[in-house]
Amino acid sequence: MRSGTAAIRPKFPGLVTIASLGLAGIAFMGPPAFAANPFATTAARYAQLAAEATTIEEVHRNMRLTLNCLVGPGHEDFVAGLSTHCSVPDGAINMADGMASVSYRLAAQIAKTALAIDSLGGAQFAARTAERLILATDPTRPEGVDMIEVAQFQTGIVDRIDPVTRTMTMGANTYLVRSANADLIGQVRPGEQIEVTYVVEDGRRVALDVRKIEVRELPAP
Repeated sequence: MRSGTAAIRPKFPGLVTIASLGLAGIAFMGPPAFAANPFATTAARYAQLAAEATTIEEVHRNMRLTLNCLVGPGHEDFVAGLSTHCSVPDGAINMADGMASVSYRLAAQIAKTALAIDSLGGAQFAARTAERLILATDPTRPEGVDMIEVAQFQTGIVDRIDPVTRTMTMGANTYLVRSANADLIGQVRPGEQIEVTYVVEDGRRVALDVRKIEVRELPAP
């Protein structure tokens, strides 16, 4: 059995930036540098909508709007015609400085990563991370968004699957699959070797994505 963090996994390439730069605790780095920034407020709202979306299309649409509000018109990543919000010059990044600027730039990278992820759970996780980065330097941020989550991965043999409780057990660990990602349960069977990407929420392991690991037989000598 093998485990680790998704920061070194290609499945979530945008999350590498947070871990490799040592910014997982960015919300705690010095006093808040947040100033009134309407573009950041709108970007955070779109990221929240993306994290709560129930289809990958909704996640991608809202993350595109998040990215628009972060970079502003004139930037190569801005897509015109999606919304009247954030369609005027500037953008959250251009209006920010200090730690807020760092947070917004990282959030923009995460937003681009979300747009490249086809897994609903993975894209939702990226959206949630982008939202928390945007709010990291806001002293008025809601309770519960003061930390950046880190995805982890575990490999092993599936021992048990319970479609009623939407859980799967692998060794000593049980993983909950959200209803939005219920199709993950049907992708694997007991006895198969898998890699599961997950986050820990309220002490429970919540699966974001599951990948089968093909076991190849060695040719006979």
